[in-house]
Amino acid sequence: RLANLTVLNAWNNQLSGELPSELGNLSNLTLLDLPENQFSGEIPSELGNLSNLTVLGLWGNELSGEIPSELGDLDNLQRLDLGDNELSGEIPNELGRLADLEYLNLGRNQLSGEIPSELGRLDNLDQLYLYNNQLSGDVPSELLAKSGLRIMALYGNQLSGDVPEHTEERAILTTLYNSTGGTDWNDNENWGSAEPVFTWSRVLIDTSGHVTALWLHENQLSGEIPSELGSLTNLARLFLFDNQLTGEIPSELSNLEDLEHLFLAGNQLSGCIPVGLQDVPGNDFGDLDLEFCSDEN
Repeated sequence: RLANLTVLNAWNNQLSGELPSELGNLSNLTLLDLPENQFSGEIPSELGNLSNLTVLGLWGNELSGEIPSELGDLDNLQRLDLGDNELSGEIPNELGRLADLEYLNLGRNQLSGEIPSELGRLDNLDQLYLYNNQLSGDVPSELLAKSGLRIMALYGNQLSGDVPEHTEERAILTTLYNSTGGTDWNDNENWGSAEPVFTWSRVLIDTSGHVTALWLHENQLSGEIPSELGSLTNLARLFLFDNQLTGEIPSELSNLEDLEHLFLAGNQLSGCIPVGLQDVPGNDFGDLDLEFCSDEN
C-alpha cells in the first residue's frame, strides 16, 4: 500500500528521529511535507530517487549535515523548503538543474561558501530565501539579473563585493528584503561599503508598477523621501524606519491606494503627515511626533 502513496503530509506532529532512507522507495510520491517536527540527522540522499516529487518541505526541524546533491535529480520539483534547520556545507550546484523550481528556501541554516551561479539557470524561480546563513562571496550576476525573480531574501550572511550594474535592469522584482546592516545590503558584510547600496536611484529603478513592497529599514539612507514613490501604484508595504531621512513626507504617497503598511519612525522628518495617509491600517504615525496636515497644507 505504501508503494502507491502519493502524498505524505505531517505538519507539526512532534515526529522525531532520523528520516528513513526508505522514503526514497516511495516512487509515486508527489508531495513530501514534514515541517515543524523534530527530525534530526541528515537528509537521506535517497530522496533524490523521488522523480515524481513536486514539493519537498522539511523546514522547521533539526536536520543537520549537507544538502544532498541528489536533490538536483528531482526533475519535477516546484517547491524546495529546507529552511530553519541546522544544515551546513555549501549549496549544491546541482540545485541549478531543477528547471521547474518556483520556490527555494534555505534560510536560517548554517550554510557556507558562495551562492552557486547555477541558481541563475532557474528560469521559473519566483521566490528565493537564503537569509541568516554564513554565505560569502559575491552574489552571482546571473541571479541578480533574473527578471522573473519576485522575492529575494539574502540578509544575515557575509556577502561582499559590488552589486553588478545590470542589476538595475531588473524589471519584475517586487520585494527587496532588507534588514539591519548600516551601509550593507541586507545585513551583509562590505557590500557597497563606500555608500549605501540602497540609494534612491537604485530603489526607483523598479517604477514599472510591479513593486509591491520596499523593505529598506535600518540602514543609513539619507535625504528626502522621493515623491516618485507615489508612482508605485501596486505598493502595499513601505518600510523606511530607522534611517537618516529628512524633510517632509511627500503628499504623493497618498496616491498609493493599496498601501497597507507604512513605517517611517526613527528618522528626522518634519512638517505634517499627509491627510490622505490617515487610513493606512499599519503605521507608526504615533511615533513620528507629527500632526496630520490640515486642508490648507
